[in-house]
Amino acid sequence: MSASEGGLSEARLHALDAAIRSGEFKKIGSVLVARHGKLAYEGYFDGDADTLRDTRSATKSITMC
Repeated sequence: MSASEGGLSEARLHALDAAIRSGEFKKIGSVLVARHGKLAYEGYFDGDADTLRDTRSATKSITMC
């Protein structure tokens, strides 16, 4: 599913991506957004999908229903 198919703003996701890459947000390794049970956005900022991550801070993830 694309971001727009999931009802997400492509412009806002692009702005989020740009802000993370510019250093406005620190220590962001990846952002994944699921809508209606399907992946709608996937962005990696430190490596790629196969990069191992330290998940001890997984409780800092944000979940919105």
